[in-house]
Amino acid sequence: MKPLLFACFAASASAAIDRLAVVRAFNPERTASSDETPLQVGNGNFAFGADITGLQTFKPFASMSTWAWHSFALPKAENQTSPEDFRGVEWDTHGRPVAYNQPNEEQPELSNWLRENPHRLNLDHCRSQLRHHRRHHRLDLLASGDLFLFLDFPYPTKDKFNAPFVGVYNQTDLHSTDLVESSDSAAEVRHTLDEAEYSVFLRWEGNATVSAPEDGSHRYFLRTEGGGSGSVLKLTVTFAERDVFAESVPPSVINIAEEAEIWWGNFWQGGAFVDLTATDAEDAWELQKRVVLSQYLIAVNSASDLPPQESGLVNNGWFGKFHQPHPMYFAELERRRAAAVSPEEEAVVLAKWDDILSITADFMASFAWWNETSEFYDLGAPMYPASENTDPKVTRNPTFELAYWRFGLDIAIQWKEHLAVPAPDEWIDVRDFLAPLPIVDGTFPVYEGIPDMWLDLDAVRRTAEHIKEFWDLDQSFGWDFPMLAMNSLRLGEVADAVEYLLHPTFAFDDAGYPIGGTRVPTPYFPSSSSLLVAVAMMAGGWEGAEGPISPKRGKQSLQGLALLCEA
Repeated sequence: MKPLLFACFAASASAAIDRLAVVRAFNPERTASSDETPLQVGNGNFAFGADITGLQTFKPFASMSTWAWHSFALPKAENQTSPEDFRGVEWDTHGRPVAYNQPNEEQPELSNWLRENPHRLNLDHCRSQLRHHRRHHRLDLLASGDLFLFLDFPYPTKDKFNAPFVGVYNQTDLHSTDLVESSDSAAEVRHTLDEAEYSVFLRWEGNATVSAPEDGSHRYFLRTEGGGSGSVLKLTVTFAERDVFAESVPPSVINIAEEAEIWWGNFWQGGAFVDLTATDAEDAWELQKRVVLSQYLIAVNSASDLPPQESGLVNNGWFGKFHQPHPMYFAELERRRAAAVSPEEEAVVLAKWDDILSITADFMASFAWWNETSEFYDLGAPMYPASENTDPKVTRNPTFELAYWRFGLDIAIQWKEHLAVPAPDEWIDVRDFLAPLPIVDGTFPVYEGIPDMWLDLDAVRRTAEHIKEFWDLDQSFGWDFPMLAMNSLRLGEVADAVEYLLHPTFAFDDAGYPIGGTRVPTPYFPSSSSLLVAVAMMAGGWEGAEGPISPKRGKQSLQGLALLCEA
């Protein structure tokens, strides 16, 4: 990577960033559909994945939500018919057996059921189709009735990473659909899958009708009346858990367009913004593209009422289960935002998170084990660290987890102080007497006592320098690279931070989706969110180091990158 020039400017009122121009510069454009990622629209709680037709004509991408879930029937094997039957797996932990909720080889059917259920539903498949497969067609296909739409309804599968397609369409006998209401401008379809049920409400402007599917199918057709003069069909599709036909009239196309314009306008104009486009440097534009598209995709896939899963609302990775291992971090961020508004706002946030933080801190304190010899609390063994590449049976006191354990317990203790409630003595004791970070030849290893951590142990270098030189970055993925970038920023090595954020293994596709790589499927949204955190640190700094972060704090100079920051 060529050197980058790093210059930061705080935008004044007279030199505000043209946010709209920056965002529009990175609008995704495709001339062919991707086999892996759709082009999505959504709001965090619902997302529709489209191919290049704007529908799901060539690729059966998913329409997913945070509220539509399904479960298969429980297994019937002996001692595996109820979640209460599950025993987990016992690990020898400091001379005593401790059961953890991991798949049990003696209960394979129940273990798999617990992993697979509940899972998110793909709500429908909406595509366009030509009535006749002739080589020549008149231009006005809608008026002739040759072009029509259909909605098909899939049945869920037990596939974990069948990305990006969710569900099957050939098991029609396992679920049912009913055309419960129909008129000359609206229709409602009710979809029932075992215990799950939801409604799909269609409203259109134009001369069209909905027809029920043929036997053995759940495919509903919306056809224009042939021979008419209208060439525009405006359609809205509303998904809901309940019967919506009699309750209210769904918004029109123009209503939805107006509301979307207002919502996205507020989204892009609100909050902080960075602009790297004051240069022609290719790397600067690539980083800006990743930032803009990550902001959009996180809003569509992850900014929801529930903690998001790794693949958002693109597919059913991890069966839709959430991935949120950072309650202390996000709770503290929300508390600080609320405290800046008013004491009343802060009180609401403190109450909101208190149970979650308390239960989490209780576990963290109970997991730590008092080492009579060292007179410190140990973490593990067993311990499975974030790197996921060590034997948990021998992993003890991993460096990252030790640091994070202290951070988490400290936040939980401060939380009680904000509530004017005494923190449990166990939390304070474990925080204050947790094992120190292990050091090997002046560097931090992955965990205490790991043999031959580095290939060259003669030179005493910073841990970051060892990582850059010896760590197999090609086997790294996701937030590994932004975390390394954040560490580089703290060391003042800004060029290294940018290099990590643009590392070839830390890849994004043409529409901004983070590529999973060899270890996880695409998309892997922890890459997107951690990228945004790293760039936010670059622009805004951190406690004790106000941003923007300049290379003057390190050894490097950057050329070609001008960062304009705006709060």
